Amino acid sequence: MPLIFLTELLSCVNISKIGIDTPTAVHPIMISPSSSRLFIGAIVFMLAGATLVRAQTWTGLAAPDNNWNTADNWDAGVPGIDGTAIFDGPGNGNTSVSLGGMTTQPIDILLFDTASAAAYTIGQIPGDALSFGDNGAIFATASVTTPQTINATVRANGGLLVMNNVSNGGPLVGNGIVGLTLGPVDISGSTLIVSNGTATTTTALNGIIADSPGQPGSLNLQSSTGGGAANINSNFILNGNNTYTGGTTIQANTGTNGSIQIGTDAAFGTGKVTNIFQGNSVEFRALNGTRTIANAIDLEGGINFAGDNSFVLNGPIFIKSGDMRTLNNKITASGKTVSLGASPGSSSIYLGNPVSNGGDGVGRTLILSAQNGTTMIVNAQFQDVGSGSHVQYGVAAGGNILINSLQTYTSDTLLGSGSATVQFHHDYNVGDPSGPFGLGTLVANGAANTQLAPTGGDRTIANPIRMDFGFTVDDVPGDTSSLTFTGPINFISTANRLIQNLMPATGGTLTLGSAASPSTFTLAATAGLTLTFAGTGKTVINDTIQDSPGVPMNIAVSNTSTTTFNGPQNSDGNFSITGTNSTVIINGSRSGTGTVALTGSNTKLLVNGSKTGSGTVTINSTGTLGGTGSIDGDVTNNGTIAPGTSVGMLTMTGNVTMGANSHLAIELSGTAADLLVGGGNLDLSNVDFLDVTGTGTGSSWVIATYAGTLSGTFDNVTSGYTVDYGTGLSSQITLMAGLPGDWNHDGKVDAADYVVWRKDPANNGGDPDGYNIWRQNFGNSTGGGSGALTAGGAVPEPATMLLLLLANAGLSAACARRRSAT
Repeated sequence: MPLIFLTELLSCVNISKIGIDTPTAVHPIMISPSSSRLFIGAIVFMLAGATLVRAQTWTGLAAPDNNWNTADNWDAGVPGIDGTAIFDGPGNGNTSVSLGGMTTQPIDILLFDTASAAAYTIGQIPGDALSFGDNGAIFATASVTTPQTINATVRANGGLLVMNNVSNGGPLVGNGIVGLTLGPVDISGSTLIVSNGTATTTTALNGIIADSPGQPGSLNLQSSTGGGAANINSNFILNGNNTYTGGTTIQANTGTNGSIQIGTDAAFGTGKVTNIFQGNSVEFRALNGTRTIANAIDLEGGINFAGDNSFVLNGPIFIKSGDMRTLNNKITASGKTVSLGASPGSSSIYLGNPVSNGGDGVGRTLILSAQNGTTMIVNAQFQDVGSGSHVQYGVAAGGNILINSLQTYTSDTLLGSGSATVQFHHDYNVGDPSGPFGLGTLVANGAANTQLAPTGGDRTIANPIRMDFGFTVDDVPGDTSSLTFTGPINFISTANRLIQNLMPATGGTLTLGSAASPSTFTLAATAGLTLTFAGTGKTVINDTIQDSPGVPMNIAVSNTSTTTFNGPQNSDGNFSITGTNSTVIINGSRSGTGTVALTGSNTKLLVNGSKTGSGTVTINSTGTLGGTGSIDGDVTNNGTIAPGTSVGMLTMTGNVTMGANSHLAIELSGTAADLLVGGGNLDLSNVDFLDVTGTGTGSSWVIATYAGTLSGTFDNVTSGYTVDYGTGLSSQITLMAGLPGDWNHDGKVDAADYVVWRKDPANNGGDPDGYNIWRQNFGNSTGGGSGALTAGGAVPEPATMLLLLLANAGLSAACARRRSAT
């Protein structure tokens, strides 16, 4: 008799950890590590000694008689109790074996062996049954190349080992070629161990696995090579509506192309399922539609959910050992999901294993992950267990996690290391008993931003936030909900970090801090790091941004929409606008020694509050600085300064230097105009532009003041205007409409301008100043766009002027008479 399977058996069976947990009220027979060794030793002894005498090989020579109990079908008579039945040849074509019906055949070991073994089916008539002795065994060795099927009821008496080594011939996911299939199994008072011992094997349990009242039986699924740590792409198929009560232990490394395939909602009976880590998370696949698992689950290892059908886990889940465990959705079929709980609040997930459950009461981390294109729904309620409990979301990219349940746990929620989108449609405010993220701190702790998506209306989250990494806020397509974080935020990382709003610019707004009761955003990390506000949606910061003493940190804005800072910035770090088409509004104060720089493309900074720090402000060639507030520190403008938000005043208490090809943009509105108030020197010595827009009333407007020294003049002034630069020291710059004295704005100073002045001196230079300006510039006319003049002629004497006026009046009267006559 070939004995190669003995070596396979000893190398493949994982005897280190095959006991299972059961409720304290029941005590199934379990195989402990020591008894496992005795069990294997006993098998070796039997096969090496007495079993050789009792081993019978099926020859099938009594064909067409296919009855097990026909002696001529065996080489040495019918095997009985303590016997070994060997199927290792073609069986004379007699491969469908009947036990005669209503017959229980005693046997100890059933062995399928050698490549010559045909594809056998044992059990043909209802009532066929094989009754295995204490610690019996069914083996299919690695040399077998054909599928083997046992339709007879298998009765385990004290324990049964099913060892399948029949390879499927390659990586397999799904039913495919099956190495070994079992029908009904009676495990009353017994443990059934089903072990796939070599790579790419499949064992199917198609019948009902049952036990008797008061005799709980248990199931242990193993896939083991070298202790179970290798990826062996192993499959177990559970298709029975099983009723056993003693629990299930999954001690299987299904590898990258294997799985536990679940064909009914009762696949694991009614007892607890214990999943033991074996080097990789085990994979579950649902057959024949959505599968609902109501069993309690002990996680000593993680679970991947895959295939084409949905899962609902509606029983309690406990993390029995290890620091953290993962539930990961890999079901990419359209519309298929993994639901933790059938409905909000219908089940509990314990972040550890409470003492009341026979556990150690130690807190642990549960990781919920959704692969690209998948959705995981959280209806379960998380329960704290001991200190150090955590829920972690989003370790995979591109999936969706939907939080439906309100949570009361007080431990931290970790935002993970991936870009899965975590959707939620509940609020949490201070004093509330629950919220979508419980009552603890939100920790951005991963290696990439996790995306948070409020849904179903504007959401408020009051949880404190700790930024070990960054986070992203996104929208659910078609939803424009806004999100406000009102809790304190702490940036304690040792690397640059990102807060990103990916909502559409026309959609929701990300707000940090309540406008009515702002909190504090503390920058407490390594000096010189940068916190960046990025994305495409509007962001509002009401919180006070606060450096830790002696740890200046930088702030950058690359958001392509509008970012508004309403709260104070008490930071010595630098502030920069680095994005494209970014608009930044500072309504609060900004202190410190850091610089402010517009370095992005087509950026705009509106300072409506006060920038009281001493750092310099630099505007690049495409940047614009405006607003109605005040700025300390020297300003170098290589782009555009546009005071106000419409028409308004911008104060700069330091020196202002207009760089090459820079612009001062002034808007007119009636008698009002933009005003740049300078507290230091004003340098116009480079080639620069004065751009005038809007419609003014009157002839002159003060557009700038300087408390220091003026250097140079504007090289290009909008056509139709001239500039009075004052005295050059502690003076003002006045914009004048057209030529001095050209009160009717026709491009020349003549008698008609005198008439306009006489009619309305107040709005045309005053009396007598308007007359003197007209008289000094009589005869001048405009030239180029810079406001150049052409030389004028002699000014009429008053007597001549009077005659001209009388003649003009007479001419007007004559024209009036002619019009009336006609």
